[in-house]
Amino acid sequence: MKIRALPAGGLFLCAPPALTQTDRVNGRAFATRSPVLGRHGMVCTSLPLASQIGLDLLKAGRIGGAPFAIAGDAKSKKLHRLHTCGRSPLDLSLAQLKTELAQPAPPDRLPPRGFLPLSVPDCVDRRDQLHQKSGKLPLRSVLAPALRYAKQGFPVTYAIAYGWAIGVRHARLDQFPCAFLDTFVPGGHAPTEGQIFKNPALARTLSLIGRHGRDAFSRGEIAVKIDAFLHANGGVRRPAGLEKHASTWVDPVAVN
Repeated sequence: MKIRALPAGGLFLCAPPALTQTDRVNGRAFATRSPVLGRHGMVCTSLPLASQIGLDLLKAGRIGGAPFAIAGDAKSKKLHRLHTCGRSPLDLSLAQLKTELAQPAPPDRLPPRGFLPLSVPDCVDRRDQLHQKSGKLPLRSVLAPALRYAKQGFPVTYAIAYGWAIGVRHARLDQFPCAFLDTFVPGGHAPTEGQIFKNPALARTLSLIGRHGRDAFSRGEIAVKIDAFLHANGGVRRPAGLEKHASTWVDPVAVN
């Protein structure tokens, strides 16, 4: 271990490379992190701030998951699985899909980007159903932490910054007709590690959903804007697709 002086007179410790990140002493040698264990709950995300919010809400009586979830009923001691994978657009038939796929190459698979691979967004309905079945807090309270970070901003982590830059390159190459670059490329470039990113448009959306619930997304102002954009740019989703979409409660395949 070495101690070095900073120009401003401060000190910092510099650990040898062998001590900064090592293989585990047992188990899978390639895994550099120990597994997280718990008895009463767990939140798994790619961002520590999101995990912190999830734990706070879990302690306060909220439970959730995506894109699939298993909710437990304390009284019946049964587990219920919520299937929430986004469905195909209501106005997109199999025949139309095959016609669209016959145009670009290769014709046997969906393109990675564009309108064709889009499914009906199910996140709001999913959260609503979980909230109705297992939640205890008002929806506005559940969304408050995310709304706050959208409005005030959060520091971008290195992994998210890396993926963000790739998404921006694809958006520019595709010249896709959307507000992606306006929203997610502040100052003309993808946010870098440590940069504070704010999303006021998302904050307004979360505020509407918090006040009016699922209908704000599936029937109200948000649905109208989604439909107008898709209609103007060749999309196939209509407001009825959002309104009629519903996640499905099913029995788990197996429980332990």
